[in-house]
Amino acid sequence: MKPAIEKIQPAPAEPKEIKKPQKMTWNQEVAPLFPVKKSEPEPELEGLDIPPLKIATIKKPWLYRFWDVSQKFLFLVDNKLVANPRDSNAPEHLIAVLPNTVLDPKKQAVFMGLSDEIHTFSCVKSGEGKPQLQIVGRSIMELYRKKEELKSFSFYSKTDGSPETCSFESAEFPVPNPKETISTPLREKVPRLYRIWDISQKFLFLVNNIIVANARTSNAPEVFMEVLPNTALDPKMQPIFMGPNGRKHSLSCVKAGEGEPQLQLVETDIKKLYNTNEHSLSFTFYSKTDGSPETCSFESAEFPELFMEVFPNAAIDPKMQPIFMGPQGRKHSLSCVKSGEGQPQLQLVETDITKLYEKREKLFTFTFYSKTDGSPETCSFESAEFPGWFISTSLEPNKPVRLSRQGGAENTLFYFERK
Repeated sequence: MKPAIEKIQPAPAEPKEIKKPQKMTWNQEVAPLFPVKKSEPEPELEGLDIPPLKIATIKKPWLYRFWDVSQKFLFLVDNKLVANPRDSNAPEHLIAVLPNTVLDPKKQAVFMGLSDEIHTFSCVKSGEGKPQLQIVGRSIMELYRKKEELKSFSFYSKTDGSPETCSFESAEFPVPNPKETISTPLREKVPRLYRIWDISQKFLFLVNNIIVANARTSNAPEVFMEVLPNTALDPKMQPIFMGPNGRKHSLSCVKAGEGEPQLQLVETDIKKLYNTNEHSLSFTFYSKTDGSPETCSFESAEFPELFMEVFPNAAIDPKMQPIFMGPQGRKHSLSCVKSGEGQPQLQLVETDITKLYEKREKLFTFTFYSKTDGSPETCSFESAEFPGWFISTSLEPNKPVRLSRQGGAENTLFYFERK
């Protein structure tokens, strides 16, 4: 999204004889911060009386109010910057702006941060390698005075989309990917309504507060489903909230004891889930076109199909094919330790698999020797900490995955498929 702008301070001096002041574009607004040579005139700035500004005289950041084109303003909630309508309970936040005078002035690179002047925006890569925006404890004035490139703290700013809007592109992660700019998700005003039926031509009906699938000749009223996106999760997964139209209820996935996950209809308004902007995994479904161009599927975000992330352990003999393993997106890794009774056991611990890989250390407790085993289509994973013990599954359903020796009742051979 391209935020609109309103400068708060310092207030510009108004010319005495101008009867109809015209709001400046962003490029015109910040032009004094980035003086260009006279041999390189900017068409947008022609005819404007913009006094020259000595960069060295800037003693305080300029403060701006920003809002996006869907009229969401910036608020600080739990040290996170969020975009919400102006009726939010949190106090609206002004953004401090200073120029980065070391980078190309034509790109109008700026530092941006909170109005307290001791927290600044920074762009870094997440564990999954995706650029992300962070608020870090760095003084914006200190960054400005350093006179260094500091691209991770810099944003190329420009008038964009219309004369009234602008955009901020990360200097650390610039084009060729134009999507990596400061952005906010589009906000839906009302849920979208859908009629949903399965491939056997059974439609959805509400019977005794339970959603059932029946032929269209059913006496019960057909249900249209309200759908809203879950903007707190990865948009590539197309996460959505779902609930029957007009009921202020939502579909939810729960687990009773060690049983199978089950679908429930609970008294939670789908609009409230959407507006809270939280993960709410039990109410979320990953949606996608599936089977054919005309059909789709809805996978529970609370109980998704599990893919394992795998990294090699480069510190151990590669002939053993040593690897680190952990569930996708959870920042957890599989580890082998001894129980109180001295039995090797498998644990899921809160250790990012990417960090294990980057350590370049042996880390036997997190390492498994992998190999084709049993048949050309199957493989096994042997603990490097406890050789002879393998990741295994029980013949009974819903039992924890654990470590076992080969040749027993447990399954130690696995099929695999790369995502």
